[in-house]
Amino acid sequence: MKTITVYYKNVYGNELCYPKCETAKKLAKLTNSKTFTHTHLNDIQSLGYEILVEAEHQSIKEKFLDEAETRGFDRDHLSDRIEFVVIK
Repeated sequence: MKTITVYYKNVYGNELCYPKCETAKKLAKLTNSKTFTHTHLNDIQSLGYEILVEAEHQSIKEKFLDEAETRGFDRDHLSDRIEFVVIK
């Protein structure tokens, strides 16, 4: 399976999703955006990509899943399909 890596950064109280790897950067360029929305990530997954989220803290994973759930995404489905890696 193809994989892209993204990371989240808090900007003025908003958790924004940024591309990390070259493939993710190219996909972001196609969307004419520096960040990905939940809809972008869902569309990228539908193209067969696995999304690897680098997180500084485990709480970012929970924040991501909470936010996705409020936007109508299935929390359990996303949790199973997106791998979160805590970096130090």
